[in-house]
Amino acid sequence: MTTKRCPDCLSEAAIRIILYGMPMGEPDYAIYTLGGCCIFDDMPKYECIDCGWKLDDKHMEETSANLMYCFVDLQSVPEKVYVVPAKKVAHVLVEADKEWMRKPMRDGSKRTKNMWRMIKPKFIIKLKSAPHGWMDKYLENWDQLEK
Repeated sequence: MTTKRCPDCLSEAAIRIILYGMPMGEPDYAIYTLGGCCIFDDMPKYECIDCGWKLDDKHMEETSANLMYCFVDLQSVPEKVYVVPAKKVAHVLVEADKEWMRKPMRDGSKRTKNMWRMIKPKFIIKLKSAPHGWMDKYLENWDQLEK
């Protein structure tokens, strides 16, 4: 069996098989992660649980000035919290989605839309709105909440 490695963080231990549909029981989270009940042809088979946070497509439209997301990195000790405005999250998600959909699948066919989005400190695709280190300025940036 080939060992899977995350293209972003290069972790092997954090790779999980994505289960789609409605599992009959509680999955073993050391092996699996849940992918939702919608299934499309080009859905990913694996997910790294270490390098990003899963959101859905509704977060691409939420731009309220009064909303902040707190993304908690549970892999760091002590835990890191990134306090990111909703408008920035939406902007990054929209750009990432456009770039991802622009890339053809391995067989050359077009990708189909799905509802899942990932917000990451480092994307494998180049994004103007989220270059490497883009989340650093939001690390423990609680002062934003006072504005």
